[in-house]
Amino acid sequence: MEPIRLLLVDDDRTVRDPIRRLFEGLGWRVDEAEDLAAGRRAFERFRPDAVLLDFQLPDGTALDLLPVIRREDEEVPVLILTGHGEIDVAVATIKAGADQFLVKPVELAVLRDLLQRTLEERRSARR
Repeated sequence: MEPIRLLLVDDDRTVRDPIRRLFEGLGWRVDEAEDLAAGRRAFERFRPDAVLLDFQLPDGTALDLLPVIRREDEEVPVLILTGHGEIDVAVATIKAGADQFLVKPVELAVLRDLLQRTLEERRSARR
């Protein structure tokens, strides 16, 4: 079986590193990007099974990349990470196609369980 591919888009290495280590430890392939432009290129090249996307990036917000992801793949789970848990931002990202909205710092065990459950739900829905 091919490993699960996770795209992690966050400009903060201190956020990316533990998440990358966690999922690589589970046997997943993780590709990282520091901004929206690199995230877009990585998405097209890497074709992830799931995306973790920071809301605020140096060149825009998750709302700039979400429509691009949804045009390319309506099914890929997208989880938004943010340092600010404002309700209007959460609503906007969910309306734009995000599956979940998580406030940093996120517990790694919660993130792992949520991503695994989301991917399993997608697989079940396809069957």
